[in-house]
Amino acid sequence: MMDNALLYFNEIDSYEDIEGLRGKRENIFIDFKQTSSTTGRMTPDDKANFSKAASGYAHQQGGVLIWGISTRKDDQEISIATELKPINNVGTFCSALQGFIKAATESLCGWHTAQSNLHG
Repeated sequence: MMDNALLYFNEIDSYEDIEGLRGKRENIFIDFKQTSSTTGRMTPDDKANFSKAASGYAHQQGGVLIWGISTRKDDQEISIATELKPINNVGTFCSALQGFIKAATESLCGWHTAQSNLHG
């Protein structure tokens, strides 16, 4: 059952919603990641970050991984979204991520991916 994860996913509809995530703490249902890729291709770190998040979500009730947001640790060592870091060539990155998901997961897993072309 992925009710909590879907609630997070369904609350993100616009660029303003994404901007509103700044200051939000990561939890078992939501993770923020950024990529250092300038071409849109996934880096080894991107693949490791996705794999780690997917593993965690598989042991919970699902989750939402949001790319393009940097984080910092608070005084309790929990990551907080700090700054939007738009992905260069987001279409290429999204395609690479979908390909990696196919290659890295079993068909029994359910994944929702969404590409945002929203600009602030």
